Amino acid sequence: MLQAIVLRSACIVPGVSQPFQCITRDTSLHSLPLGTLFPAPPRIRIPRQYEDGLIFEKDEVIRLKVSVAGRPLPRTTWYHDGQPIPFGGRYEVSNTDRSSGLRISEAQRGDRGEYQVRATSRLGEDVVSFLVTVTGELLLGRTRCGRPSSSSCSRR
Repeated sequence: MLQAIVLRSACIVPGVSQPFQCITRDTSLHSLPLGTLFPAPPRIRIPRQYEDGLIFEKDEVIRLKVSVAGRPLPRTTWYHDGQPIPFGGRYEVSNTDRSSGLRISEAQRGDRGEYQVRATSRLGEDVVSFLVTVTGELLLGRTRCGRPSSSSCSRR
């Protein structure tokens, strides 16, 4: 089956005082994907619940995911408090044609802060940011019972 791209626009023809509609049919483009015809700058969308910030428990797995669009496909980079997220260890970034995700195993208090996702391509850039809070005990030289670590209370 032969497909055609139909473009409609107003035409101006010398000697004709009234505008009329032009229709152009091009059957030579039938094998090209539609996305190659219409380049688009990067665009990131975050789920609504991200807008008020996210709360995770200490030692929980943090899973963050955003929708990403654009043609050509944008390059996506994650940041935590302005610093690029390192690859490996507790951090795992996964990208598809439509989304980008960040997985952080064993959440720690240091994982709290502002997370930013940046999508870039030759057509531009889009950036979104949101806050993450990690709740739980902050030990800092103290035992689980809240006494200094030199006390007889067991360390966690």
